[in-house]
Amino acid sequence: MHKIVGYAFILVTALAGHALAQSYEQQRRQCTDHSIALDLRLAGCTATVEADRERRGTLVVSLTNRASVYTQMGELELALQDYNQAVRLDPNSGWIFANRCAAYARMDEYDLAIQDCDRALRHEPANVLALSSRGFSYAAKAEHERAIQDFDLAILLISSNAGVLAARGRSFLATGQTDRAIVDFEAALRLAPKSAEILYSRGIARQRNGDAAGATADIAAAKAQVPDIAERMARYGVR
Repeated sequence: MHKIVGYAFILVTALAGHALAQSYEQQRRQCTDHSIALDLRLAGCTATVEADRERRGTLVVSLTNRASVYTQMGELELALQDYNQAVRLDPNSGWIFANRCAAYARMDEYDLAIQDCDRALRHEPANVLALSSRGFSYAAKAEHERAIQDFDLAILLISSNAGVLAARGRSFLATGQTDRAIVDFEAALRLAPKSAEILYSRGIARQRNGDAAGATADIAAAKAQVPDIAERMARYGVR
């Protein structure tokens, strides 16, 4: 146990030392470099947060960047702490509200997510993250017509997002629009052809449309990748 703790201390110290040895611009680039490991990005973000403590404007950016990394790591409470501090420093930033909205949605705090997305969209009506995150939140609350409206706008702005296309497909499926759901699932699969979630969703839509062979093939392909896909997708009402 002592060896494990010691190793963790050495690792954190080494990462911190590496960050300190870098210039501020190198640290900022490291913070936002999506090609490197999340722990290295976090070290860069933390270094820029500490460097920006006396610079209000750039501190907001550094906090939001670090919160985004925490969100990707699943450290949602830590992400919220940074987002909350960023909001206090800049209460008129649509970008911050959109990012905090996405974090709330991942925590299943859908009402709080919708409130933040509403704020984001008042400042930035074309914010795709806010539109899609609010759509996900409405869908989770079974308010599918509202969800579809948000997904429509998000897809108009960025048509190549498989996640948003699939989410709209699930809302179409929930409202009995199976043909439109299949169109969205097929568009999403062209972008993400190996997605078990989308394959399974299309399988259920095909099943409802009476395409037994297509449904069986899609569902089998999805289960081959993710054996418990049926249980996972039931959470989204896809069953």
